[in-house]
Amino acid sequence: MNIPIEKIKSIPKEKLLELIGKFKDYLKDNAIVKDMFEDYGVNIDFLDAVPVYFSDLDVSAQTVKGVIHLNYKLLQDKSVDNLFRVAGYMVHELTHVLQQVTGKEATENTDRVEGKNYLGSEEEMEAFKNQIEYDKETLGENEANRYVKHLLDYHEIAGKDREDLKEELLG
Repeated sequence: MNIPIEKIKSIPKEKLLELIGKFKDYLKDNAIVKDMFEDYGVNIDFLDAVPVYFSDLDVSAQTVKGVIHLNYKLLQDKSVDNLFRVAGYMVHELTHVLQQVTGKEATENTDRVEGKNYLGSEEEMEAFKNQIEYDKETLGENEANRYVKHLLDYHEIAGKDREDLKEELLG
């Protein structure tokens, strides 16, 4: 069931921040997220300080200078599975936050820069792998495979490159 985007945008900011707080609390107990923070040597409680907002975007989510922006459209489907998917996008973007705050430079929007391969970026691959591992754990193998198919279709990856990337992303 899809909620009209206008209705989502009319949700008071306080309610959206409350929802984001619930996502953060949930993710702080997730083994994949705990491992991400440990791998970067950052205390999991740092997650509480990460700014996260819903915004109008032309992508599902993005991180700019340590601030996570999630697309309002992610909330259109109010199913429980979709809430887990939204948290999966946060896992991806938290990877970029960790890359940025620890000095490892995260990629810019290279998928929109002519001649650059967005999925060829080490930082993006790390973020997608974390997201897909999370999706496998919470939504199951079929949903993770569906997401990878969508990702490769969206970026128009075909042939041997597609099979190699699919294998790498799914581990």
